[in-house]
Amino acid sequence: AQVGFINYAKHMNGVQLGFLNVSGESENVVPIGFLSLVKNGYHALEISAGESIYGNVALKLGAEKFYNSFRFGLGSYKGDSFLSYGYGIGTLISFNEKNKMALDISANTIVDNFWNNWDLDLLSRVELTYQRNLGEYFTVFGGPALNVYVTEAFNDGEYGSINVPYTIYTEDWSGGNVSMWIGFHAGAAFRF
Repeated sequence: AQVGFINYAKHMNGVQLGFLNVSGESENVVPIGFLSLVKNGYHALEISAGESIYGNVALKLGAEKFYNSFRFGLGSYKGDSFLSYGYGIGTLISFNEKNKMALDISANTIVDNFWNNWDLDLLSRVELTYQRNLGEYFTVFGGPALNVYVTEAFNDGEYGSINVPYTIYTEDWSGGNVSMWIGFHAGAAFRF
């Protein structure tokens, strides 16, 4: 195991725990940190869609057992566009060479007005997706997502900056709202 702010190993078999983890030729590494770069690890660029953020791009880096994801999205709410950016972590469970299950947890900040966006506007998601490899570099995926949306943004007499299709739980407080719903997540990934 390696524990530190920055970890580096030419060959690694075990756990790296730090802010930045770098591994060379590694067969069995679990890099836990903010950013992990593994030479023969998991590298994927995902393009996906969901019910609230319609266009998403995620860069996933690390190992299949634990990877980091850097996310950017684009959506529309009442005719106005918004951007999102976020960070997440995830893991892949392999059933065989072609079939896998991914579990991702992420938090995405919603930016509907770049110059005046100081209110809390955060969409957190837990995504469980089935992945089917269609070759060495291409994967399609889809599955449900649990959404938790916490916002202080107040637009047109109501809280929120994104489309909340329905809620299984919602509650207002003196300065904002929290809403929960089950949505979806589907797309394609390009592994490199």
